[in-house]
Amino acid sequence: MSDAVLDQTILTILEQRLGRERVVKVVAAQLSHGAELLQALTALQQAPDPARIKAIAHQMAGSSGSIGLTKLGEMAGALEMEAPDLPPGALGEAVGRLMAQMRASFARLVEIYPEAAPA
Repeated sequence: MSDAVLDQTILTILEQRLGRERVVKVVAAQLSHGAELLQALTALQQAPDPARIKAIAHQMAGSSGSIGLTKLGEMAGALEMEAPDLPPGALGEAVGRLMAQMRASFARLVEIYPEAAPA
């Protein structure tokens, strides 16, 4: 089952292969790391640094797809490619859109795996 934020089929396959407990740990790690990246992006939204934004977008693109956050992975991948060429104002706006998608994606994961939510 998929929706605009999450391809739950990927999580179902992971659970079948690894078990729910391990998937919960993977999701918890994603949420924790994502919170760190959100914090970094918050500062970068105000003072864009294309190289840092590109690096963070690369990290987010890679980790998102592996747990079914396909929309987030696509957005992060696009930002990774575009960051070096965007003017500062447009780059800050693009970072804001990515951050909104990150929040929506992480909230969706917590709906499915409440036990993975940060304390």
